[in-house]
Amino acid sequence: MKKKLFIGAFIACSLTAMAAEEAFFFEEGTVTQRLEESVITTTGFENNVRNTPKNISIVTSEDIENKGAKDIGDALEGVPGVRVSRKFGGIQVDLRGQGEANHSNTLILIDGIKQNPVDMGGARLSGLSVENVERIEVIPGGGAVLYGDGAVGGIVNIITKTNASNEGNRTIYSEVGNNGRFRYGAGYGDMIADKLFFQLNYEDSNYDGYRDNGDKDTENIETALRYLINDTDSIGFKYARYTEDYGMPGSLTRDQVNDDRQQTTSPDENADYKRDSYTLSYKNRLADGLDFSIDGNYSEADYDSYNKSGTSTAYDLEEISIKPKLKFTYLEDSNIIFGYDYYKGQSENSYYYGSKVNRDLEKESHAVFAMNTYNWNNFQFTQGFRYEKTEYDLDANGETDWMGNPVEYKDDTLRNHAIDLGVNYFYSDTGSVYATYTKGFRTPNTDELALADSDLEEQTHEYIEIGVKDVIWNSYVSASIFKFTAEDEIYYDSGANNGAGANTNLDGKSEKTGVELFAEQYFGRLTINETFTYLDTEMKDGPYEGNEIPGVSKYVASLGANYKATDELTLNLTGNYYGRAYASSDYTNEGEKVNDYITVDTKITYDFKNGLKIYGGVDNIFNEKYYDYVGDYNGMGTYRSYYPAAEREYYVGFKYNF
Repeated sequence: MKKKLFIGAFIACSLTAMAAEEAFFFEEGTVTQRLEESVITTTGFENNVRNTPKNISIVTSEDIENKGAKDIGDALEGVPGVRVSRKFGGIQVDLRGQGEANHSNTLILIDGIKQNPVDMGGARLSGLSVENVERIEVIPGGGAVLYGDGAVGGIVNIITKTNASNEGNRTIYSEVGNNGRFRYGAGYGDMIADKLFFQLNYEDSNYDGYRDNGDKDTENIETALRYLINDTDSIGFKYARYTEDYGMPGSLTRDQVNDDRQQTTSPDENADYKRDSYTLSYKNRLADGLDFSIDGNYSEADYDSYNKSGTSTAYDLEEISIKPKLKFTYLEDSNIIFGYDYYKGQSENSYYYGSKVNRDLEKESHAVFAMNTYNWNNFQFTQGFRYEKTEYDLDANGETDWMGNPVEYKDDTLRNHAIDLGVNYFYSDTGSVYATYTKGFRTPNTDELALADSDLEEQTHEYIEIGVKDVIWNSYVSASIFKFTAEDEIYYDSGANNGAGANTNLDGKSEKTGVELFAEQYFGRLTINETFTYLDTEMKDGPYEGNEIPGVSKYVASLGANYKATDELTLNLTGNYYGRAYASSDYTNEGEKVNDYITVDTKITYDFKNGLKIYGGVDNIFNEKYYDYVGDYNGMGTYRSYYPAAEREYYVGFKYNF
């Protein structure tokens, strides 16, 4: 019933918007702004949405503010092909149905720098302030040539205001809400000398949590210097520090959920995390039509979890990356990009579960790539190739298995390549249709290789996609259909290793066939947008042949409206629908599917037109009871673990720009 009501509302709003020609007006240029939005992720150099043969979605700082997003997860809700979950103290982003492996199969970047760590920890997004986000570029299925390892579902690149302009972020803000929510911060950016730009941002966020022992405290500080050599050349440095302290309430059984969905099964389990990141970048126009850029990053992170029973986990990470690129423009508007990509990650892991375990794990890769874009009349052709070599150095340091036998890790060397082919046809001043073929790969992270029961291989995938983008009267529309085929997918098999569990390759191919739709209508003061994703998944062979891939909804949709009632007063309403899916790890499909659900959020903002804005909002207005995550830990559909999501939450705040 909920699904029918939501789809009915979706259609009704679309028809209402299209019938409102006489009641509203739209400003010239407003409709085409989505096509003209800047994109950096797809080439590493500035481009726009229309000239990119991918189903790109851009979440602007205005979008983030309108919907009342409090973190990156909120900002990405409703983007076609995206599903956000919150478990184990973090935000996880799933692109195009990656399921339980989304933290390794979706590549997360901040200002073009990879955030996915060398181990299984996943990118940490909780500490990043949305107030300092200029835009978020989402490229489903893209990035295999330019970014290589891990770009399976696609890429999410978060562009900060620190990195986007020479105006920066000059603001102070504060927000309070129920469940002990309190957030405040400030940012200042300006030219402090003739050619020297300086930016400093700080945010502190506290949240008692919806569940017992679900508290989270985060702190974020960023500072940057950028020297503008001339109009085209610059050198920049950025330092960022993120810290998190949080409780881990643990999973619940179904009976425990029915008794009290806010209770915890691990009242004494806590964790803390901190990460320091140093980035150096340089851009130089060597000559007309010849541009050079290089980005280097060094980061170190520490993680500790512990409880009163004496068990603990700790790891120290060090990562370094260097990426030079050269762009040569020829025939006026065609270009070819050459690049080299170096990465090295080291992880020192310590565990104590009655006995001490230490591991030293290292992963190092070298890659070269080239991407050519050739324009001819109304056609644009792209061709890209990447070669990547990955080496592992793993040391167990005297670790023993469950039977007391010494553990020996096997060092390994993997060689892989990626291909990207595309054609884009511009059939009008605003419309284009494209077709692409992508082949990519993901190598095991260090934890997966260390906890494998056999020789773990890399997984490979292929994409075929056809799409269209255009402006139709007062609407921007984009649509795509795609087919994704994966082989040797890496997953955790709870029954492997004599029942102790291990990482292994999924026996057989899996296939996803999908449709992604986005439409946005502009009627002067009213903007309405709709998204719809259909994803049909199937294991094509192997022991699970014919089964659906667990943790992936077949239907996902969103409906949003933003209404500027007066020059000062803005109202926003957003609804998201997520369809039924098998619990994560239930490859047998023997358990019942997890129920579908709808969440509806609203926000109201008043702008005093002197730099001050006040706002308030309610998330999950109708108090929907759903789950951030449901897992099936024995892979047989008989043992479920539930992580209940928050019910209704409300907040008020202010923001002053100066």
